[in-house]
Amino acid sequence: MPLTTTVQLMILNLNIMKNRLVKVPIVIVGVFLLNSCATMFYGTTQKVNINSNPSGADLYINGIATNRQTPCEVTIKRKVGTTEFNKKNQYNYVLKKNGYADYLISDNAKFNYVSLLNLYWVGIPYIIDIPTGAIWKYEKNNTANLAPSNATAQNTSVEFRATESAPPKANPAPAVNNKTINNVGKYYALIIGNNVYQDQNIHTLDEPIKDATKLYNVLTTKYTFLSQNVTFLKNASYEQMIQAFDDLSNKITKDDNVLVFYAGHGWFNETQNLGYWLPVDAKKSNTAYWIPNSRISDYMNSIKSKHTLLIADACFSGSIFKTRSAFSDAEPSINKLYEMPSKKAMTSGTLKEVPDKSIFLQFLVQRLNENKEKYLSSDMLFTSFRQAVLNNSPTEPQYGTIQNAGDEGGEFIFILK
Repeated sequence: MPLTTTVQLMILNLNIMKNRLVKVPIVIVGVFLLNSCATMFYGTTQKVNINSNPSGADLYINGIATNRQTPCEVTIKRKVGTTEFNKKNQYNYVLKKNGYADYLISDNAKFNYVSLLNLYWVGIPYIIDIPTGAIWKYEKNNTANLAPSNATAQNTSVEFRATESAPPKANPAPAVNNKTINNVGKYYALIIGNNVYQDQNIHTLDEPIKDATKLYNVLTTKYTFLSQNVTFLKNASYEQMIQAFDDLSNKITKDDNVLVFYAGHGWFNETQNLGYWLPVDAKKSNTAYWIPNSRISDYMNSIKSKHTLLIADACFSGSIFKTRSAFSDAEPSINKLYEMPSKKAMTSGTLKEVPDKSIFLQFLVQRLNENKEKYLSSDMLFTSFRQAVLNNSPTEPQYGTIQNAGDEGGEFIFILK
């Protein structure tokens, strides 16, 4: 065969191979694209409008404060995992407005029929749309008609937590020393667990959210804390934490009881004699997004509750106290303690660092679970596990009065359902 013909054949074969190599990735890309119709047309997020009548209600999505008020537009992910506040691919919107009953809108994902355009013959349908969650869609517009808080009709068609049944009806309070506690107000709680900090110079923690979840579960299942009255923030930013305190200040009445729990990083500045809580967007280099204990004390004072109990499981949290109390074994008079307003705090340590794995929280939750008394005062609760913490950890838990918060000598009372 002449050399010229041989060269021409080689060039022809190379061109054929080149065309085939080009076609292969085109086919592969085409297969992926044809199996991601919903992702291409609709994306992995969706915009949702939330409105209420009257407007101005605070919006919480799956237990997290959004710092937005109705009417508002929010962007949600089409794929969402299961939490203690929602099922898989479910969004629970809770609207809270002072003077009105909390309203729950529960929205379960619906199948996005655009994904039917995907090719089935390739043997791998939805190779893109399922992982991205694009096969799901949610209601675009949600409206709630809020009822005054004293109204008998409430939105009870769905549960706030997927695993929780409707709250039992309150029973008459049993006698304590032939007396009962009269005019018991509502029980509210703000629970904050911060694990993952955005500043790489601030160490990530493993336990706070787990600990916060344990406390949430025992309060809402065994004691008179209705889940709709409990705000649970995970990895909360500075703005979210401040907004949550503002919400409490605006809606709490003089007959209500408030429990605030914080687990996460804390810091104490010996020069300034100031302690801080650290939101997840705090920076080690400056204190702009740190929350000083003095501000926490101010919030405790502004929340016009009957009783407020602050539980802090953070480093240097003991700096919030005005006094630190020692306790006798004498049983207190529940009625007298409830009649007098209180602003008390319970912390896992003094002005020392505390370990990530909290023995303090372990025994606190254990005692709450084991308790059989209808009424349990906060000082008796603390006394019941203080020695156990001292025996099993290097930290010294503290209990006392919050600085400048309006304490008048009473105690926070836990009431069994």
